[in-house]
Amino acid sequence: MLKKLLVLLMFSLAALNRVSADEPKPLTPEEQKTVTELAALVRNAENPLRINHLKKLSGFDCPELPDALKACLDDPDEKLACTAMEIIQSKKMSGLFENVTVKIQSKSPVITATAIAAAADMDIQKTLPYLISLLDSPNPAIMETANRLLKKYTGFDYDFNPDGTPEKRSAGAQKWNAWWEKNKNRTQAEWWLNGLTDELAKNRASSCQRLADATDFSSIPQLITTIADESHAVRYFANYALVKITSFDFNFEPEADAAKRTTATTAWLEWWNANKSKQPLDWWTGGLKDASVKVRVSCTLRLQAENNPSSVPYIIELINAPEEIVRAYAKTALERLTGIFIKYDESSTDEKALLKAKNDWLEWWNSNKDKTRLEWLISTLSSHKYSETRASAAESLESYTDEKKKVNPYLFAALNDENARVRESAFISLKNLNALKGMQFDAETPAAERKKIVEKISELLFKPE
Repeated sequence: MLKKLLVLLMFSLAALNRVSADEPKPLTPEEQKTVTELAALVRNAENPLRINHLKKLSGFDCPELPDALKACLDDPDEKLACTAMEIIQSKKMSGLFENVTVKIQSKSPVITATAIAAAADMDIQKTLPYLISLLDSPNPAIMETANRLLKKYTGFDYDFNPDGTPEKRSAGAQKWNAWWEKNKNRTQAEWWLNGLTDELAKNRASSCQRLADATDFSSIPQLITTIADESHAVRYFANYALVKITSFDFNFEPEADAAKRTTATTAWLEWWNANKSKQPLDWWTGGLKDASVKVRVSCTLRLQAENNPSSVPYIIELINAPEEIVRAYAKTALERLTGIFIKYDESSTDEKALLKAKNDWLEWWNSNKDKTRLEWLISTLSSHKYSETRASAAESLESYTDEKKKVNPYLFAALNDENARVRESAFISLKNLNALKGMQFDAETPAAERKKIVEKISELLFKPE
């Protein structure tokens, strides 16, 4: 029983810590005074600068802000009410979402237009019924705004025309209502997956684009089916989505004859059947061996973006690839993934030099593969054989602001490195990590002259708290 209570207590403390981490930072007395003054100025209906004061108040995370915004939403000053909605939208204040949707029913077209734009940006799923209902608004501008937002956030277009006859507008609105009935319990990704079979080609094409932008791996089988669509535009965007989502390319040409398209479609199917049970990271590390230069480059970029160190040994294999462009992207990816630099000329055609660079990287990786990124940067700074590599580690350590107490001793030790560039890089990182404003350090001066400034830095860094 006691053990269970202890476990519950641990979870409670963890939850409390998470809540505390999300709470706004307490205001200083001076900031609180400013907030109180601004809130009073916003409440003063005779104040001609209420909008400016509301904008200034929105710069503070304080309980006065939501109250001020609620009051402004109901103010007769339309500009003030619209400004309040724009602030709620920009700060994603979900607690005031319902207050914004109430303004959709306003008699003012300006208020209604601002409200639906803000609400749609904050929660499109909850706002869609409002948008569809406004397709029947007596105001053409509101109809146009509602239709534009529907197209923007869903990717679909059912040919609603605010300037059309009542019968045509009604037909367009009915299509939107039918679409919503089918999709109101679906996620956005599910909208677009189902959109691949929409009756209108432009909606099928748009669904392909949205799935590409969402990098939806679950859509791959349906997209492979869609590259056989009767519409050239749909075939083009289905293949575009597949290439963007997977980073592979089987030279599908949407304008080619059916036989050539079938060859590419078969290649996509074979690739998917071979890879569907694998993780995407495995797709891309495997893609580094692809015959296509475009695919190898694309997979290198994808692995770089994923920022997963486990891909480092696979990218190292590209250092002596036959193509210069592949070698160039591999070099950049390795530097971004590891934070270190090993000097070599990727444009060189000297196979021995490229092989040496590859072996240097492999030697580094084998010594560091079981370490965290921070650990390998410290290790590299402390003991790597190349000075430019030690310097690059010093530069990368500058980003570890939350670990500066751990990092400082190693950067400080590097102030006495045998190489001037390493000393300079270490000092710059120390200076920026610890806000050593005004401190100067000439890495080129003799050791005896550097000693005094090093001692001064030591006093600043390691003084008792």
